[in-house]
Amino acid sequence: MLLLDLPPEIFQRVVHELVLDVGINEAWKLRGVSRTFASEIHHDIFAYQPKETLIAHLSRNRYAKILENNFPLYIRNRMNTGVDSDGVLVFKVKALLDYLMKELHIQDFERRQHYAAQLSEGILRFGGDPWNRVQWTEAFVWGQGTYQNFTQAVANKMKLSPATAAEKLCAAVAVNAYDLVPSLFEQSEDPSNTHFVPPLVIAVKKGDVEMSRTLLECYKKSYPQRNARRDKFTAILVAIEANSVEALKLLLHSCKSWDRGQETEKSMRQQWMNKAAATGSVALLEAIIEMKGGRKRMLTQEVVKSICGYGTVPLINHYIGTGLLDVNKTWSHTSPLVAATEEPGFSGNERIPALVLAGADINKATGDGSTALFAALKHSAIGTVNYLLNHGADTNTESWPRYFYENTLKRRLQRILAGRAKAQLSATQTRNA
Repeated sequence: MLLLDLPPEIFQRVVHELVLDVGINEAWKLRGVSRTFASEIHHDIFAYQPKETLIAHLSRNRYAKILENNFPLYIRNRMNTGVDSDGVLVFKVKALLDYLMKELHIQDFERRQHYAAQLSEGILRFGGDPWNRVQWTEAFVWGQGTYQNFTQAVANKMKLSPATAAEKLCAAVAVNAYDLVPSLFEQSEDPSNTHFVPPLVIAVKKGDVEMSRTLLECYKKSYPQRNARRDKFTAILVAIEANSVEALKLLLHSCKSWDRGQETEKSMRQQWMNKAAATGSVALLEAIIEMKGGRKRMLTQEVVKSICGYGTVPLINHYIGTGLLDVNKTWSHTSPLVAATEEPGFSGNERIPALVLAGADINKATGDGSTALFAALKHSAIGTVNYLLNHGADTNTESWPRYFYENTLKRRLQRILAGRAKAQLSATQTRNA
């Protein structure tokens, strides 16, 4: 009899013994045998293998990364099996699930499992920065070790203390319990002061515009403006990543009262535009542009920097086609081509050829004398430098801005030109040989 022909309960037991025998690393490699095999190995590791097994077979960074990528599944399985259930988050999620079952009068096991899945997917976030992810995992997920000021005593206190109103609010939003949200919001001193995803972000991430609207009304009534900005800012970024135009417009409309003159707000809007441009979505970017003060005849410097520095080629071509993006327009410190050269991803970037193809003058200087070649050299983008030189970039450095690293850039250009000349000479000699 083939392994896959075994009854499910026997097949599960065989896979469990296999993982125990060969170890997680080797078992992980066997997932390619079949989808059924992959699914069962995946389930066994995250449901039944104790933390000691993970520690024994994986490096600390490796098991932290695996948990990060499968975090909701891991917590949900630990709730069901009871394996390694002494971590704070398992206790908290289980307590919140019990609260919801009681408030919503649910006793059916299947519905409980459904809510457990919604809860795990909705409210959990893997914490810690990259350099302390391991400590966070061991403290909050496994209930051992320390993380910053988090000690075992603090963990025990958190597990014994009842769920806060803010935590209950997160849970209610995750399972669409609309009736519970307003009262829980009023009871919460700070809805975001939990180890969970903020409630507004949960709603936006799920694409639940109605819940987002409900929460925004709650913010408006009973939440300090300063803290509301923080939550809305994060939610806007999530809406952009989720390509949710409706949620984005709703959130932006709630931010209309912000002081547009403040540098912080300008920085936020620039970040939103950069994110939106990177998705290639005209609708997302237009929503933010309109929030900035409405459509203008030509795009502003900030918008051009986002489109040309972060946008996709189709997005750039769209704005060129509509006549709103003048590829030879310059400002004091930037131009479309300079923006495309300065921002991340400039090496081998398709945005630069797209602008050149649309008629951008490679040697057009900004108000301070910067050219695309200058910007490429400044960022050590050798591929871009060679592309610009191949397309006629002027190597005269007299008009360049007078910066403290000016001579360094000139020497860098001289080395590149010398290398190109040497390569050209070598190629000529090879052809003549």
